[in-house]
Amino acid sequence: MNTKELKIVDLKRFRQSDPFLYSNPLHSFQALDTAFATTNLFIEFHHIHHFNGAIINNIPLIKKTRIRMVAGGGILWVKENSFRHGELFAGIERVFKIGKRRRMRLGFYGVFAKSNFSKATVSYKISFDIIDTWKKDWSF
Repeated sequence: MNTKELKIVDLKRFRQSDPFLYSNPLHSFQALDTAFATTNLFIEFHHIHHFNGAIINNIPLIKKTRIRMVAGGGILWVKENSFRHGELFAGIERVFKIGKRRRMRLGFYGVFAKSNFSKATVSYKISFDIIDTWKKDWSF
């Protein structure tokens, strides 16, 4: 209270990834093997792309299942120990009705990850997402 200079805490936490559940890929990594925090410089990039039938609609019998493809990735570089982590993921999603206005998206994903402190790994994940009826949008 009596401090004349109050600095903002520059602490960024990276949480360890869940082994089976797919988290929001725009805010977290899917295959980060350890949790850590840093106050140094870091670069973080996330991207996800929903194809919305652009690839699946060209396959006649698969089109009727209403499955959608999704792909993306993430990159992390931390100045401490020159830590580098990269991952790519791809999967399929299907939207189900669970009421008059509610929708649930079920997804299965494969994740490939590599960092300079661990070997390349492949894992498989599942996600459940309920649509926000107020915004009419998914969380990712």
